[in-house]
Amino acid sequence: MKQTNEDVGSMCCDSFATACYLHLKAECKEERVAARKLIQQVLDVMGWENRRTFFNRLFDSLPGNEVVYAEAIPKHSEFRRLFAGENSSERM
Repeated sequence: MKQTNEDVGSMCCDSFATACYLHLKAECKEERVAARKLIQQVLDVMGWENRRTFFNRLFDSLPGNEVVYAEAIPKHSEFRRLFAGENSSERM
């Protein structure tokens, strides 16, 4: 099956949103690490060249901003529904 750039982009957006959700709901360190590893994989696919500082800041500021970050990217409706009822201002 041939994948297009659009397919890869869609997969990255959906995976990033999923990882943000997993990080938001994590109840232990291992769950947070798993979510961060998924984000790391997405960023690896996107490429770190000329983005290293931005990506590192994203990682540093992830806790408490999961909903904001997930809302900032396009994703399929099923992934948008993961965040139904979550409010970024309630997490702070």
